[in-house]
Amino acid sequence: MTDYVETQSGRRSHFHEYVGGTGNDRYEVEHIWATKPKRHQDEFAHPNDFAEYRNRIGGLLLLPKSFNAAYGADEYKAKLPHYYGQNILAQSLSPQAYERDPGFLAFVQRSGLPFRAHLEFKRADLDERQRLYELLAEQVWDPARVYPEPVSDEDLAELDLFEDADDAAGDGCNDTATNRADWVSRFGEPRLRVADLLVELLREVADPSAELNYRKRHIGVRRGGHTDNFIVVWPKKKNPYTMVGFRMPETPEHDSQIRASGLDLFRRKRDRYLIRVTEHDFANRHEALASLARAAAAGE
Repeated sequence: MTDYVETQSGRRSHFHEYVGGTGNDRYEVEHIWATKPKRHQDEFAHPNDFAEYRNRIGGLLLLPKSFNAAYGADEYKAKLPHYYGQNILAQSLSPQAYERDPGFLAFVQRSGLPFRAHLEFKRADLDERQRLYELLAEQVWDPARVYPEPVSDEDLAELDLFEDADDAAGDGCNDTATNRADWVSRFGEPRLRVADLLVELLREVADPSAELNYRKRHIGVRRGGHTDNFIVVWPKKKNPYTMVGFRMPETPEHDSQIRASGLDLFRRKRDRYLIRVTEHDFANRHEALASLARAAAAGE
């Protein structure tokens, strides 16, 4: 979870450092509460009750061994300034984390997770942090994100249609025109939900004239009455996602934006970013999708 928060906030992954360090450089679990039950007598009548609560995940952090050796026995208020110098999950306890870190703030807004600063760390604070970790774990190990259905060789071959769809007439790949009723009969109405949400988003942020352009093997876009497949949608019957191709130049800025957004980038293919999009993304990653839609529509 520590590494997930880092990468979703636009930082590079430190996973190998977290799990493979040695000596004082290795990481270990840090208890926010020191082993000092007398400090918490106002909330725990018996040391055993304190010890049980202290070990709950909401009261834990992943920090270097050297940190624990230096500050582990300190009171929370003394530790708090030092937490800000560690990974983002530890930093999030400090008010400073919410001041000048646009990547983290964007992740908080995008994810909807209840991050907040804690100037003190009482029993209620640990409970709140415990709930944050539970919700964070649901996102990290979301089955739809961790175990997406593999793309078959046939699917990979059909991805060539994204290049063919760039043909101005829309039929350069002999992908014949069809209509929505044909797609509904073959895939069902729910499988078209991502396409519907995308065109609504396009009308909102890029071009009010945008409409879906139904072809036999893909759904493209028309605007101003003309085919302009800057976005191509490829619903599949079995997958929990819809493949979407955003036609836009490959740049470090776009790469970073997509990584930080939490969107499921499948691959870059010629002039398109191919992203696995779910209906859930429109609620949790709306601004990221809006930004991609604007960039694709503008060819930027």
